[in-house]
Amino acid sequence: MSSTPTVRQNSDPEISFQQTIRVFAKLLSYLSLFKARIFTKLGFITFEHVLRILLLPWPLKIIVDHVILGEPINADGSGFPDYMQPILFFLSDKTSQEIMSWILVVGIMMVILMGMTPNRGTGRNATGRYTGAAAGSLGAASAELAQGHDTATQTENASNAAYSEMGGLLGILDFNIQKCNILRIVDFNNYERYLSDQGPR
Repeated sequence: MSSTPTVRQNSDPEISFQQTIRVFAKLLSYLSLFKARIFTKLGFITFEHVLRILLLPWPLKIIVDHVILGEPINADGSGFPDYMQPILFFLSDKTSQEIMSWILVVGIMMVILMGMTPNRGTGRNATGRYTGAAAGSLGAASAELAQGHDTATQTENASNAAYSEMGGLLGILDFNIQKCNILRIVDFNNYERYLSDQGPR
């Protein structure tokens, strides 16, 4: 006589507040196991946003004011933030052609390391992804699969997705770190579920 295995089904798709708290508590317990990787990812995110805010707008201003218009650069860095003074002091005795050459070198290095240029835009679509010229100038690294409306494919996609706000070498490194974080957490969760299904022996 064969026995049919019992299939556990959840008839109620809604979860209670207590269940939600338990899910978040379990998530935090997972995150505590990967502190170094998570803080590294947060460091990359912070670095990208701080660099974009503090540095990216100024090369274009230097080109317009001191290359196209030919205005001399003041050695004291007037008209620029204090943290730009060393750069302006270095460029203060350069000709327009030399200034443009140095800005070009900096731009190439930024593309190689971070995949972003001074003309990066800010356009985004409904999902938060960059659009048009913004996406081209950013070169952000991301990995997503096409998915349907069913929970299975959406969950699979979400558990294997990774992204980086940067491109270039640092963007690839940032992308790989997040990918490893997600896979490690998913594998650890699957291992716990396996042990739970096995039960005590």
